[in-house]
Amino acid sequence: MRLLLVTTDFPPDLGGTQTYAFELAIRLNDQFDRFAVVTLFVNDCDTVDSQLAFPVYRVHSSSDLFPIKARSVIARLRKHERYDSVFCVSWYAVVACLLVRLSSGPLKIFSAAHGRELIMNPVARIPLLASIYRGFRSLVIRHGVNRFFAVSRYTRNVLIQIGVADSQVHVLNNGTNPNQFFPEDASHIRARLGVGDRPVIMTIGRLVQRKGIDTMIEALPIVQDRIPGAVYVIAGSGPELDSLQRLRKALRLEHSVFFIGRVASDELRSYYNACDVFVLPAREAHEDVEGFGIVFLEAAACGKPSIGTRTGGIPDAIINGETGILVDPDAPDQLAEAVIKILGEPDLADLLGEGGLEHVRNTANWDMVASKLAEWLKSDI
Repeated sequence: MRLLLVTTDFPPDLGGTQTYAFELAIRLNDQFDRFAVVTLFVNDCDTVDSQLAFPVYRVHSSSDLFPIKARSVIARLRKHERYDSVFCVSWYAVVACLLVRLSSGPLKIFSAAHGRELIMNPVARIPLLASIYRGFRSLVIRHGVNRFFAVSRYTRNVLIQIGVADSQVHVLNNGTNPNQFFPEDASHIRARLGVGDRPVIMTIGRLVQRKGIDTMIEALPIVQDRIPGAVYVIAGSGPELDSLQRLRKALRLEHSVFFIGRVASDELRSYYNACDVFVLPAREAHEDVEGFGIVFLEAAACGKPSIGTRTGGIPDAIINGETGILVDPDAPDQLAEAVIKILGEPDLADLLGEGGLEHVRNTANWDMVASKLAEWLKSDI
């Protein structure tokens, strides 16, 4: 079997989907007779591509025009290199492969499904275009893919609601890399933050409404009543920064809530290790959702307990009571009680941290995910 991985999201660009594509690609390369990646050209991509053991074909295009521009690349590789299957990282990449199949004959098309890309609509403010976009996406999803690999049960259900047959969807949860994320001393980060031995609650993520960071800020005064000195460290950037800073000021939490901006990828592990509990109280915003939450696995790989919400794919990322605690979204009281429980009961924190480590080592790692994906892909030929 000869497999192409097709995606608009790939390093050196950063993000959860880019991580998904990259981590699977470096492992799928060893599973097939021939393997390559087709993706967008971006600045400094040669630095990444030169270190990989498989070819990466870069398409000079915008994301919007990728299906049109990538079609000729995929067709050429199919003809000259005899690639017989493609794995698309999102439904949009499927369009390029469908164009090849329509013009060149049979081609097995598989696709991942993450969540947000299945419900968001980039032209939502223009009703006619929004309707056309939804219809086109539905058509591609229902008729263009041999089999989907959904990152969570939530995402699987979204596909089924669109019209994909249950038998066409496998749930394949995300993983993380325990060689990149693991427990270590992070006293230098705590010193940099100036938090000393104070209990540290941390969120790492883009500052957008769906992350629910405002819920944790609202919960912090309740936490501090029971856990004096607790602080909340928020790593990331995004459009909600001003709004969140105003909320911090309104609650007089300037000395307890710290916005530290975006963290460099090579320092992420140290920041996870600097916290006592990782929190991401996400909500389902308009056409936006947390399809899984790889950050929970990264925290778990560092031995840290997590608190998330019963929304989107988060219940697949946190095993409630084993690797962390799930609460309802937009519920500051519930969130505060969960934080207090973990910070106030060291034995429980250790138990959840150990549970997370075991989960990552045994199941939720990219080696296991790629192996299972390859097994399913080969069985479908």
